[in-house]
Amino acid sequence: MHTNPRKIFHLPEQPETWVEVDENAEYEIHAADLHSRCGWTPFEGWKVKGKVRKVVLRGKTAYDDGKILAEPGYGKNVRI
Repeated sequence: MHTNPRKIFHLPEQPETWVEVDENAEYEIHAADLHSRCGWTPFEGWKVKGKVRKVVLRGKTAYDDGKILAEPGYGKNVRI
């Protein structure tokens, strides 16, 4: 989930960047809850385990318990 994907995709180290996952959280997938332009998911109604709780990018909290906190355009092409 970290080392091999970095090697495979030739990604640089990203200090102060991490994702926190609650491995025990269970929830049901609903398209309305997803952050996507698509508006639907083939996984609608699936009960799943494991949920992203927090994403920190370059030291700034970008996502926290379902809320996107980063401004549009905050992303960075790490392959350059």
